[in-house]
Amino acid sequence: MALLVQNGGGNTLNNTNVPKAFASNVTAGNLIIVGQTIDSASDIATAPTDSLGNTYVNATKRLGASVSSYVWYAENIAGGACTVTAHTSSTVGQTMGIAEVSGEATSSSLGAVQTNTENDTAAPSVAATAPTAGMAFGVLATTTAETITPEGTWTQIYEQESYAIMTGSHIVKVVTSGSQTASWSLGTTSNCRTCIAIFKDAAGGGGLSIPVAIKHYRSLRA
Repeated sequence: MALLVQNGGGNTLNNTNVPKAFASNVTAGNLIIVGQTIDSASDIATAPTDSLGNTYVNATKRLGASVSSYVWYAENIAGGACTVTAHTSSTVGQTMGIAEVSGEATSSSLGAVQTNTENDTAAPSVAATAPTAGMAFGVLATTTAETITPEGTWTQIYEQESYAIMTGSHIVKVVTSGSQTASWSLGTTSNCRTCIAIFKDAAGGGGLSIPVAIKHYRSLRA
């Protein structure tokens, strides 16, 4: 079963990197999910890196309206002290949310993704269908500074509300199979770019193996 082990986040108003260290060592075999928002409509985000050499791949992204949102992930991670850094190829404002998750598949863990574009809205949302139980990760990028409140069943792991050029919110939720919607309430209307990625729980163990003592009997004939 998916479990949020620890999380964090960071931001920059004008840089190409956003580093953030997990407070505790990460555990080998777990999953790290990284959300990223940038104040650019161009696809200038590049794969995050970390101090353990884990490999991150893009789960999904939504570009446009001068802001963009991304979800990245690293499976079956190495364990130890870990600083994750988000990157862009040119200097921009950015936010990053990071989450270490246990209980997920160590390969082929990505189950579903979806993105959404909504302009002049105060209630952005994005939905995807989870194929199994697991962990959902939602990212919101908006074009104005404003208050961001995620729907109550989600946990906000990081947000940045004060940049005039962009705000960002990163949220997670343990889910079961079926339709899942990440949604937020904003303090004012804004142009929004959202994405959601849902990761699958590890497969259950096999049947219980019970040792059986087998006795051999010799047939006796009269």
